[in-house]
Amino acid sequence: MTILVVNVAIWLLQSFAPAAAQSGGRYDIITWSLGAVPPAIADGQWYRLVTPMFLHSPGILWHIGFNSYALFIFGPNVEQAFGKVRFLAVYLISGFTGSVLSYAMGPCNTIGVGASGAIFGVIGALFVFLYNRRQQTFVRGYLKNIIFLVGLNLLIGYIFPGIDNLAHLGGLAGGAMVAFGLDQPPGRVSGAGRLLIPVGVVALAIILVLWRTANFAC
Repeated sequence: MTILVVNVAIWLLQSFAPAAAQSGGRYDIITWSLGAVPPAIADGQWYRLVTPMFLHSPGILWHIGFNSYALFIFGPNVEQAFGKVRFLAVYLISGFTGSVLSYAMGPCNTIGVGASGAIFGVIGALFVFLYNRRQQTFVRGYLKNIIFLVGLNLLIGYIFPGIDNLAHLGGLAGGAMVAFGLDQPPGRVSGAGRLLIPVGVVALAIILVLWRTANFAC
């Protein structure tokens, strides 16, 4: 709920913020300063791989509305399953890996905002948690619903322009991998061992950023 409140509050600020002169009036100053702009990231502004997950398209209600609804539906389940700290880790790392994949594989003449990468990561974490308990019939039914939902959203992303499916895929993969590391039976893996996979996910993402930056061309 805290993340929801923060996202909505920032979206309202974006919607009423003055336009950035450097953008020719196309973007507000918050979006222009904190959004995922590939040339700026390549120039060393790595914070733009994190801040976009707290931004949304200003004045566009469906963007903040859909992401808020998805987080409201799935977030409490993942928070209950993993706890607040690990849920926050899933959310932040997924948002980061979503931005990284978009930066590494996407076009360079765009500006990206949105929490969908982080939210796809939350759904990916829920998928891993349920898959590890798939022996129960109702869990298998829930798994099928999640697979259908993810597939439908990815299909929509490929049909309609302006949707960053790379960020969705990066967030989904990041959240699933983090959850795989965190959701291990007690006694099988030590506490330190559970942290190795999330740390490894972040390390791989950083390597991908370094590779893209070293080969950046626009």
